[in-house]
Amino acid sequence: MGLSYRKFKNKKTGEECFMPAGRYGNFLNSIKKLVNYVQHNYPKYYVVHLTLTVAENVTEVDFKHFHRVIQFINHQLKRDGAEFKYVACKEFQERGAIHYHVLCIYNKPYAFPPPDEIASSWKLGFVKITAPKVKMKLFTVAK
Repeated sequence: MGLSYRKFKNKKTGEECFMPAGRYGNFLNSIKKLVNYVQHNYPKYYVVHLTLTVAENVTEVDFKHFHRVIQFINHQLKRDGAEFKYVACKEFQERGAIHYHVLCIYNKPYAFPPPDEIASSWKLGFVKITAPKVKMKLFTVAK
């Protein structure tokens, strides 16, 4: 199944343009809105890429496990006085197991909880935290 596109005319140039439609188009719009919100409301922000992997080969995981981790991170950051926003994406690995990619954005340095604390809240497998390169733009990181 291929991507679908919406066609429209550029008002200034009159040329025909195409934009992604459907789920992928909605995803891109969500990313743009989040990036604009963060850039206009946080003078300084920090980004962490969190990967939550399920250890066993299960094809479905109850959402409450993911929600518990997000609530844990949110609680830890609020306790330190930081605001927290995130974008999450669920993917399947080649072996069939589920893993989540979460882009975490917060506004206070050294406030993000360490991986071992997040792993104790996840309880289903592995946790990996990476920080994107400093020079990358937030939209590029989010994509």
